[in-house]
Amino acid sequence: MEKSRSTIHPIELIICAAVFAALCFLFGSTLWLSPLMAMPVIYVWTKMGHSAGAIMTAAATAVMIAMHGSLAPVVLALSIPSMIAAGVALRRRLSGFYTVVISAAAIFAGMAAIAVYVSATSGSDIAGYASERLLAAAETDDTYAAAAFMASAATDVVTGSMSYEKLLETMLSMDAIRSYLATEAAQAAVNTYFTQLVSAVVSSVPVYCGLLNVVIPRAAAKKRGARVSYMPGFDRFILPKKVSMYFVVTFLLSMIPILFEVESLMVAAQILYLAVSAVFTIQGLSLLYYFLGRKIDSRALRIFLLAVIYIACAIFGFDVFVWMGMIEQLFRIREGIAAAGGNGGA
Repeated sequence: MEKSRSTIHPIELIICAAVFAALCFLFGSTLWLSPLMAMPVIYVWTKMGHSAGAIMTAAATAVMIAMHGSLAPVVLALSIPSMIAAGVALRRRLSGFYTVVISAAAIFAGMAAIAVYVSATSGSDIAGYASERLLAAAETDDTYAAAAFMASAATDVVTGSMSYEKLLETMLSMDAIRSYLATEAAQAAVNTYFTQLVSAVVSSVPVYCGLLNVVIPRAAAKKRGARVSYMPGFDRFILPKKVSMYFVVTFLLSMIPILFEVESLMVAAQILYLAVSAVFTIQGLSLLYYFLGRKIDSRALRIFLLAVIYIACAIFGFDVFVWMGMIEQLFRIREGIAAAGGNGGA
């Protein structure tokens, strides 16, 4: 592979540092979005090479330690692996698919490190640790009490254990909220809420943030003249054939414990299901964008319609894009259209 020249541009470094600081303020308090803080650093790795990338990573580490205090280890674990892994992969011009996989795997590895640390120091899993800390804080702090109540009540309302009338009645008094939180049922509901939340975050955040941490820095670096590997447009996104069956089988197997309510495998099944669903959702969106491109010339209008349809499906709980993505993976619809002489999207 021919190597690209590495040129450090001080002005660009300053701009990237400013963007990074802005992202720290924007995403720093929302831990599950903190992997996105890596984007300016990944850009530096891609555009200016390993030396500049290493310097920027070290500077970013110092900034995050200074800004995030006691949460710094968590923020570092979620962002530093992706900075280095995605940056090196983009700089080496690996294929688009493998670069995204490496980026997502790095974020997942950071999450795994956090889980191991929490388990080793507290003797509990992340969901149990979070629920214990929240309930302890709720005993003296009204804000945490309200948050714990909403977490537990949300689970109880969905399962039918609490009526909307009871929900509204309890919300009117902090004493009633704390009395409710003192019950074993409420504490179990809080733990259930965090278990579901952790499953969703662990399965979805690496996929979406891993993808964004590749696509956005790569596009910015390419626009500024960097040599990057080929990556198809969004309307052409599809998993390679050689991994098709693994994803489909994993998706179907993950549904078995969920459908048959096998409690011992439920959390693992949910994580697998949501992770594969996230990938198929992106592929389903890509397929719809492809068909919109065959009818609509305006890219802005296509993106707007895609966003509206996606949001509407999310609001009403329709997993249509998951199934569209899996069907496309099995039958390669766009490849069939191309083979038949059809015109693709733009």
